[in-house]
Amino acid sequence: MIWLEILSRHHEVISRQHIEVAAGQPIRIGRAYDCDVVLDDPFVAPHHLSFQLNEAGQWTALDANTANGALVEHTTVEHIPAQKSARGTIRMTPGIATVVGDDDIIHIGKTLVRVRSAHSPVAAERILPATLRHTWRWPLLMAGLLIGLAILGQWLGETAEPKASRYFTGAFGVAVILLGWTTAWALLSRLFSGYAQFERHLLVALGGALISAVAESAIDFASFSFSATWLADYQFIVQWIIVAATIFFHLRIVGPKRLILKSISVVAAAGLGIALMMVSKSEAKLAGQANYLRQLKPPMIRLASEQTEADFFANAEKLKAKLDTARKEEKLDGGASGFDIDE
Repeated sequence: MIWLEILSRHHEVISRQHIEVAAGQPIRIGRAYDCDVVLDDPFVAPHHLSFQLNEAGQWTALDANTANGALVEHTTVEHIPAQKSARGTIRMTPGIATVVGDDDIIHIGKTLVRVRSAHSPVAAERILPATLRHTWRWPLLMAGLLIGLAILGQWLGETAEPKASRYFTGAFGVAVILLGWTTAWALLSRLFSGYAQFERHLLVALGGALISAVAESAIDFASFSFSATWLADYQFIVQWIIVAATIFFHLRIVGPKRLILKSISVVAAAGLGIALMMVSKSEAKLAGQANYLRQLKPPMIRLASEQTEADFFANAEKLKAKLDTARKEEKLDGGASGFDIDE
């Protein structure tokens, strides 16, 4: 007796079918109802493939001269022929039996199958958390920290009478966005790998959002402390990097293969986003939009060197002279002057 496994594109088991094998009888696979295993795949022939034991006790696969043929993805070293491709996948020759091992995967149409015997090895069991509390401990802790940061940011930015509705709306908005983001990735994971893995995607989303919030607060405080408006103006670069890393870890959960291609795609997307933001910033500066810090912080964290009274009034006189010159030039030619908006 054998088990025939249907696999996902990431080689994860979707279903198993137990088959009793009579001596010398083949196991037929296809879309026809008289097959031993019926596949619901329009790219599979009615009688596509058959498995049978040879005289050496090895399983062999035979393509029934179908239009789409069959591929064998060899993973067992002794079964890999000399003419294999770089990834160990070869096309079966119709009418010639091909030896397949326990871990070899057969591509039939768009379906992946694998033959397993009673002695095939299986992976060790995964460690199950003792309680549901342990499963959700880190996500709940990170969600609490994120909501706490959102409330703290709202409180620090208050310029009017505090209202509880503003705090509730901010925390509720953060929760809705995170749940929507996580649900979308869980659906993609379910579609492409067969498992939603909602908890892992939620942990990645919370981690990315928490790091993003901490980075934004740190950059805001550093900008105020050192009077460096450019830090606040270009903090979107850090945010794009964090978003790209978060998306990469989501893709890694969806499927652990082709990580190099995924990382290149994510880096390219982040680079494009940063380039577009840089162009937008440069156009805003040319349009005369001043660069300033959006929020004031407590004076005690101010680390920039203080300006003396004499230096302040001297700089004011220089600025007054530039303004007078710009006003006269505008009256003469009616155009914009060479006055720097940052001054």
